[in-house]
Amino acid sequence: MNQRLLRALCIVPVCMLWGCVSPPTKLARSDVAELTVRQKVAFASIFTAYRSILLTGRKTCVADCDVTINLEMVSVALADGTMKDFCVATLPETLEFPGTPGSTDKTITWKLNVSVVGGMPVEFHQQHGILLIDDANSQLTPDNQRTDKITFKAKNKHKVKNSQATYVPVIIRFVNGLPEVCGTADPKIINL
Repeated sequence: MNQRLLRALCIVPVCMLWGCVSPPTKLARSDVAELTVRQKVAFASIFTAYRSILLTGRKTCVADCDVTINLEMVSVALADGTMKDFCVATLPETLEFPGTPGSTDKTITWKLNVSVVGGMPVEFHQQHGILLIDDANSQLTPDNQRTDKITFKAKNKHKVKNSQATYVPVIIRFVNGLPEVCGTADPKIINL
């Protein structure tokens, strides 16, 4: 991952959106409605760039599918000048399953590449390590509990052609015993 680019994404938007002054601490709905076109384009650019860093491309799965989620630390300068370490996760943008409809379910196994990041333990959320965001055809069924701290599984029913499911891995890093969520994006599973 390009740490320099990720740092820039966390700092440059402040200048793009608020003219190099401190951003508001919290945006109200009315504030969002009043954003200029330039600010809206800046927001879209930020999210597009963020996703391009955290998502690594397509992975084709012809049978069961093993997916490695790579975790690393990125230090970012905050508006007050202090540095903050963030855990970020990269993984494939899409998992593609050709040959739909298939005769059997496909098991997807996500595994974290490490169990410690920046000297602190990391793990999947116990029940919601893979959080299903959208699945119009009910093709993806995440397990109710992680396999172990760094492994989470789900079943892809693999029955409806051209169906898509969007999910988010929920990965926790414990800093001084308190949980923080690692940054990630929203990849898709596609039955082709």
